[in-house]
Amino acid sequence: MIRLALCLFVCASFPSLADSLRLEGEAFKPSAKVVWAATNTIPPSLAVYRVVPRQFSNESISNFLKIVSFKPATMKVSPDKQTMSWQGNSENGTLVRSLDIMPSSGCINYFNTAVALDDPKHPVTGVPSYEEVETLAAHYLQLLGGDTNQISWKPQSRTELNSTSYNRKPSNGGQIISQSVLKRGIMLCRQIDGVRFNSPCGRGGIFIGFGSHAAISDLQLNWRNLQALHRFKTLSKESIIRQIKDGKSVIPDPENTDTSALSLAKKFRIISLVPRYWGEVGGAAQDDVYPFAEINIAADVGTNTMNFTINCQILLTDAVAP
Repeated sequence: MIRLALCLFVCASFPSLADSLRLEGEAFKPSAKVVWAATNTIPPSLAVYRVVPRQFSNESISNFLKIVSFKPATMKVSPDKQTMSWQGNSENGTLVRSLDIMPSSGCINYFNTAVALDDPKHPVTGVPSYEEVETLAAHYLQLLGGDTNQISWKPQSRTELNSTSYNRKPSNGGQIISQSVLKRGIMLCRQIDGVRFNSPCGRGGIFIGFGSHAAISDLQLNWRNLQALHRFKTLSKESIIRQIKDGKSVIPDPENTDTSALSLAKKFRIISLVPRYWGEVGGAAQDDVYPFAEINIAADVGTNTMNFTINCQILLTDAVAP
């Protein structure tokens, strides 16, 4: 199999859509029969969105700078004028805090290692609970111009960093004498019309973590400004199967898929199909946001079943509404 970024053109009859849908992964062309075994339905149509430049409001930036203790006067601008940056060092010159804001692409990256540092002299206290983390995440998303109505609250990914102390080395039979939480975080994906962006949230959504006294330890926001273009009809089950047979799908995670075993499969069963929106990572350039199909497949390999995921096109080229 060949590793590639497969471009599937969905705009042949709609010239204003200059981009094509990029699906990254390894090309997949099954040698055995493909059958539809999914019980969920495909939406009859889905929208394509144009990415338009956005600007965080002056009020939002000013308020956030106060929260993370940076002054506007210390800002540095990248040579391409696309990124505003702030940095804070410790007394020995180590980078402790950093903030990058990319206004046109709606991206923010921030970290502060000091608020989640396992330091006996300054112990971490007041780390918020997961329920509090969720409330704080919604608050900061709104402060930065995001819309909580476009968040997929479930499922959500939670993170936790812990510190464990022993009376002596565990390898020497040491016993735990204390445990503490250094930080908790939450990853929330963005969704449009109930359709989530492809994960992780760096392609569309927010990750935010909190350390001592609920201070922000990490924040990655990807919230492009989107303008609806047109709705398009979606492909039928038969057309999707035909695409897969013709090799017009990709395995997005080939490193964790035993692709060599797939050539031995006697049959491929489509277990589920879920629409997703394609978002580029971080502040990478993107003109249009397209939906695609994320498909779970069960391969019958001998007496075993192997499950894996493929991505493929989901749109017809006929616009059904402006």
